[in-house]
Amino acid sequence: MYDPLIVLHETISPGDKVIANLQNNNTSSSYHVLISRDGTINYLVNSRNKASAGYNCSFNGEQVDNSVDDFSYHVVLESPPDIDLDNDYHTGYTESQYYSLGYLISKTNVPTTRIVTHAEIDLSKKSKDPYKFDKEYFFNVLAKFPKTKEIYFGIAGY
Repeated sequence: MYDPLIVLHETISPGDKVIANLQNNNTSSSYHVLISRDGTINYLVNSRNKASAGYNCSFNGEQVDNSVDDFSYHVVLESPPDIDLDNDYHTGYTESQYYSLGYLISKTNVPTTRIVTHAEIDLSKKSKDPYKFDKEYFFNVLAKFPKTKEIYFGIAGY
């Protein structure tokens, strides 16, 4: 069994549209949490259940059936409204999103070495999300919150 992994993603479309698609089963991906532009934390899939957003991914050779989903907590950040990936334009994430993400992740007690972006673990190297994510800034924000173990995963032994 692998230790928990936190995988960060991006919506590419408005958060409310992503939530509606998940509720209507109009997507093959799912996430445990969506963090809106204003910092609202939207819980989508119970942390004890598996979300499906890490197919064709591996972390340090760790995978189950070509996926990291069995041991991952998937968090998706809502994209800025002016995103234009065709022209590589992205204004980044709000301070509220970084702080909400820091608060949320601090509740998992997962070490920073096991917090990754989708782009970092995608075996096809096609995924680029979350675009313009400032990992150094995020880790500085995360350090401001005390680490606890309030969020439990559906992973044996955790």
